Amino acid sequence: MRTTGKPWRRILLYLLLLAAAIALPLVFRRTFIRNMLILIGIWSIAGIGWNYIGGYAGQVSIGHAMFFAIGMYTPAALFDLYKVMPLISIPLGMLIAAVVAVLAGIPLLRLKGPQFSIATMAVTECARYIFINWEALGGCATVFGPIVGATVLTYISQNTRVWFGGTGTGIDLILYGALVILVVLFLPNGVLSIPGMLKKRFAKKEAPAT
Repeated sequence: MRTTGKPWRRILLYLLLLAAAIALPLVFRRTFIRNMLILIGIWSIAGIGWNYIGGYAGQVSIGHAMFFAIGMYTPAALFDLYKVMPLISIPLGMLIAAVVAVLAGIPLLRLKGPQFSIATMAVTECARYIFINWEALGGCATVFGPIVGATVLTYISQNTRVWFGGTGTGIDLILYGALVILVVLFLPNGVLSIPGMLKKRFAKKEAPAT
């Protein structure tokens, strides 16, 4: 019974998250908040995509931005050139990015370690030059980890920009950079590792002395 119940709970959770994402623009009317939510969504997608190959498979992909760029530029190009509506062009962008990922992954996933990283970087550089010269596309192992990370970092960057961005001193970028460095140094496993760290710390304190 447990094995049959878990998939349904997960599907229900995803449906609730989807409903919340659809409702958020209707609830929050301020442009700043909507912009922040959009950025959270964008960087969550980027983090989740990389997490599959980096977090689960253990392969360090330097070229993952290529698939992210294809997924973004395709809808923009289709709308700019052919006036294809986003409801159609966005799924097409996702499909094209997935197809390119499969075609690139078939030979690249035969490599491991530094060879794989260098190969992904080379493929991305090729794609970058294509994007630049094409006058039409514009110039660790958790499911929710990338979403939480994108939410926290986007929230910090947007609010520091609003609070200190107009001073001309760059203090907003300094604060954001410092916070990112602190997270990398003291939370190498991500924000979601905080509960586990606290649990271990309290467990050590409560352990009887021998």
